[in-house]
Amino acid sequence: MRHLSNREVRTIQAIAEILIPEGGSFPLGYKEVEIVPFVENFLGGVPLRVRIFVYINLWIMEYFSWIAVKSPWIFSGMSLKKRDEVIRKLRKNRWFAIRGIYMFTSIILLMAFYRDARVMNAIGYYGHIENVNKKTKNISNDVQ
Repeated sequence: MRHLSNREVRTIQAIAEILIPEGGSFPLGYKEVEIVPFVENFLGGVPLRVRIFVYINLWIMEYFSWIAVKSPWIFSGMSLKKRDEVIRKLRKNRWFAIRGIYMFTSIILLMAFYRDARVMNAIGYYGHIENVNKKTKNISNDVQ
């Protein structure tokens, strides 16, 4: 890993485990989709100031648990139930900056998840695009 430390990788995996759980109604979970390589590539393509902002967000996500649930454990070392509690507290926090940290971090991870072709196929996105392309071709033929 060029841009992520082991701690940051653990944090990303712990957050992904909460945001994209396995065994639910959706066929793919966080383990089937390559989230860490996406974040690594993402960080390789953004300016240094954005990378620093991502690192700070990940650090806060990892250590906010000390404040949020008064736990001596870091986020990646907590049980799923405690991590879910931390995520809920971040999401419902009255301070915009704290909610923003949660939103920014979850957006990056969800971008990685929805970028996977299997995920897009499972939600029917590709089928929708093909239908739109067929309709567009029919319309353009009618116009000519």
